[in-house]
Amino acid sequence: MLALVRYAVKAWVLASVLVALVAGRASADELKAYAGKLVISPDAPPTESSELPKYIKANLTKDATYPIVKGPPWSMHIVAVLAKDAKRVTLTISETGSKETLVSTELVPVRRVVIAHTEATIAAGFANNKTYDVRLVSGKTVLAKALLEIRD
Repeated sequence: MLALVRYAVKAWVLASVLVALVAGRASADELKAYAGKLVISPDAPPTESSELPKYIKANLTKDATYPIVKGPPWSMHIVAVLAKDAKRVTLTISETGSKETLVSTELVPVRRVVIAHTEATIAAGFANNKTYDVRLVSGKTVLAKALLEIRD
């Protein structure tokens, strides 16, 4: 029964992940500097892709660690620029040091850009004052990664 409840909770969290198609075009040169980078922010990304480089630059951290506060649930937007083409990528979130994946969902990049939104909930296994590995993978290749710190 617990496994069924956990599966239902994970399914709900996975269903909350959205991929957004952005209008307009950011030039390849503008995004090239962010290839392989993943940012996590409580702020929604712009709807115009020409604004995407500015958004990434404003949210990018040197150590790829992103604190999300004001929860539960902890709402977050994930934006990544892939260094190479991929038809599909898998977004995974797991507690640092744990093999159990809390979120795993397939996403389709648009012009090497992945944009997703999700909420981390206690019911899905997220907890205050914990750190999580966020990765975008294609097969066994990690295309982008970051650390997520959840706290009040």
